[in-house]
Amino acid sequence: MKIIRWFSVYPLKLLLYTNISANQLSMAWMLLGLIAGVFLIKGDYWWSLSGMILYQFAYLIDQLDEPVARYKKQTNLGGEYLDEHTKYLHRTALLAFMSIGAFNKFQNPIYIYAGLISVLFILMDQIMRLKPFHIYSLNNKFKELKKISKISIERQKNRFIVYVIEFFRPQAFNAMLFAAIFDVLHYLLIFYAIMLPIGYLKTVISGYKETARFKN
Repeated sequence: MKIIRWFSVYPLKLLLYTNISANQLSMAWMLLGLIAGVFLIKGDYWWSLSGMILYQFAYLIDQLDEPVARYKKQTNLGGEYLDEHTKYLHRTALLAFMSIGAFNKFQNPIYIYAGLISVLFILMDQIMRLKPFHIYSLNNKFKELKKISKISIERQKNRFIVYVIEFFRPQAFNAMLFAAIFDVLHYLLIFYAIMLPIGYLKTVISGYKETARFKN
């Protein structure tokens, strides 16, 4: 992200003199990211690599919408909502497209199953991450909500773990790009199919421990 932001300074200066809004940039990021993912469907090396390179440009656009919104005074929570929507749309779409591409390349249904498992558990993991906040808000436990938010922030202080997780998360300069370069996207898909269910179970256990700290 720091590398992308360093590059983003130059197009940002140009955008500030145009009528392009932050929401338009968010939509461009969403569409370009999906188009990049479609390149994976064929299963061809050069198409897949081109798709992952194109996704780097899509992610660059994502780094532009926030500063444009601040400069043009267009900031609102709706922008953050759109960003979160696009992140998970891209993550699930990339996994699904990678699954289809691996199947088209090797004609082995195991990659379709791996894709289904990966998409299911990356979505379930996100749902269960949100559930503790949902439970506290439903029970008017706003003090507890602040405490659990503080706990979540403190757990992110281990920078090494954060970097490892971010490297394997479907986004820019991550494992997908390097897997495309070395033509091993199918192995990465199997890795996701194994690790994402484990990550989901970890989230469920962690969520239970956090919510069990407080009385209802």
